[in-house]
Amino acid sequence: MIAMLREKKLKMNLFWQLQIVFWGAHCFIWYFLEDSLTSNLKVFLYQIAHYPVPIILSFGLRAVYKKYQVHRFSFIIIAFIILLLSVICGICWVFEQEMLSYIFYGGFFEANIRRQLFYQSYPFIAWSVIYIGYKFYKELVIQKQHTEQALLLAKSAQLEMLKYQLNPHFLFNTLSSLRGLIGSEPDKAREMVTHISEFLRYSLLEGKKNNVPLCKEMEIIEQFLSIEKIRFNEDLIVEFDIAPETRELTIPIFLIHPLVENAIKHGMQTSSLPLNVWINTRLENHVLLVDVKNTGRWVTKDSKNGQEGTGTGLQNIKKRLEHAYPDAYSFEIIKETDFVQVKIKIKMADKHE
Repeated sequence: MIAMLREKKLKMNLFWQLQIVFWGAHCFIWYFLEDSLTSNLKVFLYQIAHYPVPIILSFGLRAVYKKYQVHRFSFIIIAFIILLLSVICGICWVFEQEMLSYIFYGGFFEANIRRQLFYQSYPFIAWSVIYIGYKFYKELVIQKQHTEQALLLAKSAQLEMLKYQLNPHFLFNTLSSLRGLIGSEPDKAREMVTHISEFLRYSLLEGKKNNVPLCKEMEIIEQFLSIEKIRFNEDLIVEFDIAPETRELTIPIFLIHPLVENAIKHGMQTSSLPLNVWINTRLENHVLLVDVKNTGRWVTKDSKNGQEGTGTGLQNIKKRLEHAYPDAYSFEIIKETDFVQVKIKIKMADKHE
């Protein structure tokens, strides 16, 4: 309520300021630059008494424009309304001028009525154009703010959706692995539960964030790999090459993890054992390079093994990169007969310089 009152007060102050500037400028141009108008006190007083009328009439114009939201009409209708109301105001001003002439001088001005009407109408046309132009501008600013707010809300909602698409996917895979160990290897099952608990703890502490340091992302990847190592033993070999200067760089949460998960999931189906996975990061000229590579081949939806492929998860990563780094990233998939490699490049200069 207080904010609304403050905004209303600011608008009123701005209107008065514009009123004073506009009519003050008009008064100066017409009255003080013309020597004949200041030749004697009587003429000067006549002009002073004559001038409050257009100010009062402009308040009437403002009330009409505001009540009927004239700035939202089509251009032709706006032009017609401005012209019509300005002429009406001009007639009123001419009539007032003639009345003052009779009071001050005992007679009416003998002048060309059309010329006099033009000179008394055009200030209202100019005033109306400025007023409605300002309303147009304010409307555009408000629409832009609403659009930006809607986009931010949409992006936030989509990011949340994408994050929660990733978490259940991970949990499904880890719980499936756990189920396979409970009966045959209970000690390994308990160890896997510990690692799953660590992952859940990470999700609870960091999951509400959209961005985390890369080192935090590596922590959750290590937890995931600990789980998979219990399952696959010597059949899984993972090598890290994480450049120290990249560890504190901020990235979207769960950005690299799905790449590693896909590398193991689909690599185990297509690679000769042991499966080798390489995870590398480095920084070159303010560009973060993330490289996840695995032996095996690319899995598609129509593969004979019946697996669904990696399309959805990778599309989620692309969308998140576009939200976080529009026009400042690249996403490349290299598909060879004996390995699959995913490369991400992110320009970090704007955020980390």
